Amino acid sequence: EDTKPLNRILCFDLEKAGFQTESAFDGQQGYDMAVEKRPDLILLDVNLPLMNGFEVCWKIKSHPNIKSIPIIMLTGRSQQKDIEEARDSAADAFIIKPYKQEILIEKIRELLRIKD
Repeated sequence: EDTKPLNRILCFDLEKAGFQTESAFDGQQGYDMAVEKRPDLILLDVNLPLMNGFEVCWKIKSHPNIKSIPIIMLTGRSQQKDIEEARDSAADAFIIKPYKQEILIEKIRELLRIKD
């Protein structure tokens, strides 16, 4: 999420659920962080400056050292072409905004195979 107030809320909710978070505010920074830090999972907004989320996702999924990191795309876009573009970029999940935090956390746990 590149909108800082929304990013803070998202991070707060995820940390409250027991996850560690780090944030990037543009696509290039997000890609660079993924390569450097190799996180367990990536939440990726579609509308990012410098490189959109679809491009970032495709680059990550094409990189041999980080391609196995699960990626959840978050977007306000809900048209079929956007969902198809997320699939084409190899995203593991696509969640449309606005969403319920419980749904997002459930999807994160599913992708990380975490059980309560």
